[in-house]
Amino acid sequence: MLRVVQAASSAQPEEFFNNGFAPPSIEFLHPGYPDTFKQNLLLTLNATDHAEGGLHHRTAWLACAIIAGNAWTGYLSLTRERTRIVVDDDELLTGSSYYFHIPRPEGDKHNNDTPYAIYPSFQHWVFPHNNLPQDWTTSVGEQSASARQNGNATAAQSTLSATGINRDGGCVITASNDYIIAAHLCPRSEKDWFFKNGMAAYNVNANLTITHVVDDVSNAISLRPDLHRAFDDKKFVIVPKSKKWLVHFIGPTNGLGKLYHNTEVVVPNGVKATNLLARFAWAIFPTLLRGFGRRRLRMCVSENGAMAEVIRDSDVAEYNATANSTQSRSTSPRKRRRREPDDVQDSQLPVFENAIKRRRVSNCSSF
Repeated sequence: MLRVVQAASSAQPEEFFNNGFAPPSIEFLHPGYPDTFKQNLLLTLNATDHAEGGLHHRTAWLACAIIAGNAWTGYLSLTRERTRIVVDDDELLTGSSYYFHIPRPEGDKHNNDTPYAIYPSFQHWVFPHNNLPQDWTTSVGEQSASARQNGNATAAQSTLSATGINRDGGCVITASNDYIIAAHLCPRSEKDWFFKNGMAAYNVNANLTITHVVDDVSNAISLRPDLHRAFDDKKFVIVPKSKKWLVHFIGPTNGLGKLYHNTEVVVPNGVKATNLLARFAWAIFPTLLRGFGRRRLRMCVSENGAMAEVIRDSDVAEYNATANSTQSRSTSPRKRRRREPDDVQDSQLPVFENAIKRRRVSNCSSF
């Protein structure tokens, strides 16, 4: 039978994206745990890429692969059996559930009795420097001369928002140029993760303090205020589909999803794909199941003053505590107990060199 390929379409139908309406969804399962009581659930994603339900294959695969330890060799199947589904990167998944498998090393005769380990939270995720997925391996665009010049401006000359707006020309989704705000890709709440993972290596400005290490123009895009709020509330991400950067809504909204799901984004020159990937990971980790039984976890710990990744078996209580330990720092502004002074408004942040006496952060070490 001839296989008909379905591609992602614009927002379909409108009610898929409304608060209070349950859109179709797809469950992604771990083959190393029992099916009963959903003990094998990796994550659930909304399937809103088609009027009859469907989810962009490459986007779903990426979410599973990140959680499973940056397992770019992983693949999906319809059953526990290791029968890879035949599907193109930009085709839609239309099933109700899929298993995510990681190929066994050559010569490994063990079966799924030893399940692959997963990251329990974004804070434990190790950024895959020099090992990016194929469609994330390059910067979105070459850094323009004007962007490089702005990146070296002093605090008296520029701010993050002003520099971003001058570069972007307005909101990168709607092209609006009123009340535009610079939206961080890796959020300011995750500056410790950003520093420890050596993400400053991608910054335009190599002289930012640890406090402001995320406040670089390569880690920001200009958005309209309502879209900025939705972005920080993890309602949408920006992903490659059919060789374009598109908005992909992963959570319900009253109106934004039906207007902008699968809208092409004019990603500015100088914005790094590495930071878009970090944003994607940050947004999808809260979809993880909060635990049944024991789990094999990839965890980043401090050992003898250095960061190391270890694999540990954890029971449900430890799993829940680990997965939620730092979530309070990653919630939306309305859920925060208080605002820190430098979180008040991005446009007020002095982020370039000579603002204060600062520690140099140009050669951070990754985990």
